Amino acid sequence: MEDTKLEKLARLSGKATSKALDALGKHGFDIRGKLSAPISRVPRRVSAKNARLKGDPTSIYNWRRLDDRITTSGQPTEPQLADIHALGVRHIINLGLHTHEKALPNEAASVSRLGVTYIHIPVDFQKHAEAMGSKAIVAQTADELKQALNDARKADRVTVIVVPVDPEKRMPGMGTWWDVPVAEVSGEEKTRKTRETYEKATENQRPVFA
Repeated sequence: MEDTKLEKLARLSGKATSKALDALGKHGFDIRGKLSAPISRVPRRVSAKNARLKGDPTSIYNWRRLDDRITTSGQPTEPQLADIHALGVRHIINLGLHTHEKALPNEAASVSRLGVTYIHIPVDFQKHAEAMGSKAIVAQTADELKQALNDARKADRVTVIVVPVDPEKRMPGMGTWWDVPVAEVSGEEKTRKTRETYEKATENQRPVFA
């Protein structure tokens, strides 16, 4: 079976810089628009594109199967690395930074103990954009983002605004709630009856002004 481009990339040095990544792109290795850390090779076949294999994890953040041999996801936890290994994964490429708050203390050691090949290619998006000739701005607060947008409008070249996010953070409680009613129009008898029950219940509601 012929290796895919990503599998060839997996054997490259983990010390690739942003400029080196750009050079790889010129040779057909498009990793910027398709991948997130880490990428795993699964040596099995499935018939449907992007279909899940039996046993594919459902708890790993942003897990995606790109094809029958390549998967991509957000940062797994230590137990989830073992789950990935149990699937048959034997190669992991991590594009994340060790400084990220979700990074494991020593992912290289954790992966090695499982007998999995580990390659780390940290992608600093700010430096990567600058290496390609763009202006790069990191914005971590609402005020910084507003300023970055203003600066981008005045810039004389393409501007990349890097905004680190944490998908696990939520808005704090505000002491209110949303009233999301059942559909008012439906072809389903059960839904129509549920709507009638909802409307009767709202007759007892009292408006509260704070």
